[in-house]
Amino acid sequence: MWVVAEVPEVSLGQIRIGQPAEISFPAYPGETRQGRIDYIFPTLDPEARTARVRVTLPNPGGRLKIGMFANLNIGGTASGGLVVPAEAVISTGRRNVVIVQRSGGFIPVEVELGRTVGDRTEIRRGLNLNDVVVVSGQFLIDSEASLAGIVERLSRGQQPAAQQQRQENLIQGRGVVMSVDPNARRITLSHEPVTAINWPAMTMAFPVKDPSLLRGRRAGERVTFAFQRPQQGETPVIERIAPEAAR
Repeated sequence: MWVVAEVPEVSLGQIRIGQPAEISFPAYPGETRQGRIDYIFPTLDPEARTARVRVTLPNPGGRLKIGMFANLNIGGTASGGLVVPAEAVISTGRRNVVIVQRSGGFIPVEVELGRTVGDRTEIRRGLNLNDVVVVSGQFLIDSEASLAGIVERLSRGQQPAAQQQRQENLIQGRGVVMSVDPNARRITLSHEPVTAINWPAMTMAFPVKDPSLLRGRRAGERVTFAFQRPQQGETPVIERIAPEAAR
């Protein structure tokens, strides 16, 4: 009886003919059978990015049936690499990331994956031996954009207390972009009343703390912005600006 398994392309370099394999069948829970890979198919599935390998098993009593599902764990000599629970790896389709606890906070670390065996994934590069990783699936990451949002929130979580307090004290406002002047590092906004400092609705030009804040901003765009409470007679400097979410 043949057991044919799909192997991810990234793990194909670790597969060899003669490698031991442990096979279990959902139809017979608690039972495992031992075998060895005796053939590696020469083609790769271009969509799933998987290759097929074959294990030949004896079938006394004919208990194994054609078309049965099987789980295959491929073993071999230990490579000495790090392994993490498979659920700790976040994949965006462009890169693989593990959230790691370092310096009292959490940071995303890009990693190079090796083999996945059962619920464990080998990490070839990116992690240190004593790193503590986030295991539970606490983040839904379906794109680079959503990963960027997680990175931003994690980064804010690592800021010193004084810096975090400064961010929390920012005055918030909403308005429409009238014009952008990157050379002067200024943006003109027609903003709604800012009740925190008793400002009425008005149109005024604001300097920005970082010229990168002006990147992508355009006239007519509705935005939210934030700045520190200004001193008497001072023009506030915008420290955060972003497109306003649809109401």
